[in-house]
Amino acid sequence: MTVDADIYTGFYDGSFRNGYVGIAGYVENGEGNLIFKFQELVRVNSSYQAEYVALKKLLELAVSYGIENLTVYGDCYHIVLHSDGYNSRVKRLTKQIPTCNLLPISRDKNQKAHKLACIILARVFPLGRRR
Repeated sequence: MTVDADIYTGFYDGSFRNGYVGIAGYVENGEGNLIFKFQELVRVNSSYQAEYVALKKLLELAVSYGIENLTVYGDCYHIVLHSDGYNSRVKRLTKQIPTCNLLPISRDKNQKAHKLACIILARVFPLGRRR
C-alpha cells in the first residue's frame, strides 16, 4: 500500500474559559508529517464561536499553503455539520480547496488539537488562578 503525501488531514479545537478561547489546529500530510500547526488566544462569546474560529483559522492556513486535498476533523458536531451555512467565510474557504471534507470526530480522537488549545489558554489563565 502506498501513501499519498498530497492528501492532507487537519484537526482543530477551541477551549473556552472566562470569555477567552485558546484555539489550535494542525495539518499533516498522508505520511503523517506535520505541515503546520497554530495556537492562538482569541476573545469570543461562546464555545461554538471558539470552534468556528479554530476551523476558520485552519482553513485560512490550508489555503495559504496551497493545499488541494484536505479532510478536516472537529469534535463539535454542530460546527462540522453546519459549517457551510454557519458563515459565508467558511464556505468561501472550503471552495478554495478543490477537495475539502469536514467531518465530525469524537473528543477522544481529537486529543492533540484539544491539548494544544488548552495549553495556550492555560498560559493566560493557569489552573487555580482566579480572574
